[in-house]
Amino acid sequence: MVKEELMINWKQRTELLLGEDKMARLQSAHVLVVGLGGVGAYAAEMICRAGVGRMTIVDADTVQITNLNRQLPAMHSTLGMFKADVLEARFKDINPDLELKVLPVFLKDENIPDLLDADEYDFIVIDCPPALGMLTVNAMTAANTVLVPIQCEYYALEGLSQLIRTINLVKQKLNPELEIEGVVFTMYDARTNLCLMEEQIYRSRLWKMLKLTLNRQYIKQ
Repeated sequence: MVKEELMINWKQRTELLLGEDKMARLQSAHVLVVGLGGVGAYAAEMICRAGVGRMTIVDADTVQITNLNRQLPAMHSTLGMFKADVLEARFKDINPDLELKVLPVFLKDENIPDLLDADEYDFIVIDCPPALGMLTVNAMTAANTVLVPIQCEYYALEGLSQLIRTINLVKQKLNPELEIEGVVFTMYDARTNLCLMEEQIYRSRLWKMLKLTLNRQYIKQ
């Protein structure tokens, strides 16, 4: 009886935040998450914990020992296993009612249309590596917006300049509807003077580069 009551009430905090109507929409939504690395896996788990009704996760990569310091599915007991399979078991344990589909494939030019048209999705999240290679270009070709996580340091800002140039090229050649949705500060600690000073520098420079209003993100290191 106690276990049944816990299962009924485990989404109550999310419902307090969203309200009944939005919670009902979330429970009927279908979210596609492509790429289960350092960002995608955490994004997928938060979506799972929020109480989404359906999710499709896509990744053909396996857990490597170099993933142990930063990736959610990486443990010594999961080395060599498919990340998607590890997260499938984890997500079903978190939310037994979740309707979960696992696709062990990589995102490539030839399979983007089939992957995105395979079902009706309410929202699609594509996790890209911190490099401007073909995988990132493929993702931007399929996307309509780009959300850029950025660490508050000088070299990250220089990398953002290169990313913006790539986004502009993709808009010109491949995907004219692509837009930059925003920038999220990561590894940010508002308790330190250094982060506060870096934030002001970033806001000034990013405003000139992107003409965006930036929201502060309080993420502890």
